[in-house]
Amino acid sequence: MKLLIINGSPKRAKSNTDMMCKWFIEGVENRNEKYFRISYVQMSKMSMTELLEQMKGHDHIILAFPLYGYAMPAMCHELLLKAMEIDLAKKHFGTMIQYGFPEAVHGRPIERYLEKYAQRRGWTYTGAIVKGGCDNLFHQEDTKHGLQILEQVRGIGAEYGRAGKFDQTRTKSLSMPETQKKKSKWIMRIFAWAANRFYWKKKYTANGVSEKDSFARPYA
Repeated sequence: MKLLIINGSPKRAKSNTDMMCKWFIEGVENRNEKYFRISYVQMSKMSMTELLEQMKGHDHIILAFPLYGYAMPAMCHELLLKAMEIDLAKKHFGTMIQYGFPEAVHGRPIERYLEKYAQRRGWTYTGAIVKGGCDNLFHQEDTKHGLQILEQVRGIGAEYGRAGKFDQTRTKSLSMPETQKKKSKWIMRIFAWAANRFYWKKKYTANGVSEKDSFARPYA
């Protein structure tokens, strides 16, 4: 079997996504009962044509990326749209999504979108890692917090190497907490007020944007 892991982070190798991918690959290699041949590519280093050719040549595909404003990076979305235009039958497709906010709920909408995408293509959906609290993970490989996340990712990779899919029990455990605790809701309200009042107001004022315009929803 051939497994293609695509790093969709604009930050390439020096990214939280890259760190997660490499620990996942280590897990697959340590438990390679299915004999996966692993290809690992950084999306921003390749053309769309090259990426699509890579996808053609692999039966298992994992798209990994950071969550930006509840959405995937534009180049990841472009790749999926381009992939709709060519014949890519009988693929096994999964994803790894990481971001700063600690709760898994922020990544669930895009996870469901990608599952639906796989179903529409007639692919086998292999599951997803959805993990918050990964801000600065790239620099936390030797810390307690970083290792707690990365060792779980490696374990999920090992299970993928054995079964050819994400273990739902492991991914659910890694994703916790799913939503905010009551105490943290008040903390976030204070944080959001302070960020909007001081940080973001300074930013949009410097760019000639009024407070009213900052809440515009042109595509709603």
